[in-house]
Amino acid sequence: MTEVVLHIYDVTNSGSEKTNNTIMQINKIFKDGMGLGGIFHSAVQ
Repeated sequence: MTEVVLHIYDVTNSGSEKTNNTIMQINKIFKDGMGLGGIFHSAVQ
């Protein structure tokens, strides 16, 4: 077996309040309306 590291990044820290608010609204729709996760960025090392 090989050890891996999973990195999860917060995409609501873009530096643009408008972009961050849009992402949060989309995440809310996915979470509340569909019961799914939202927008995020991840990487496997």
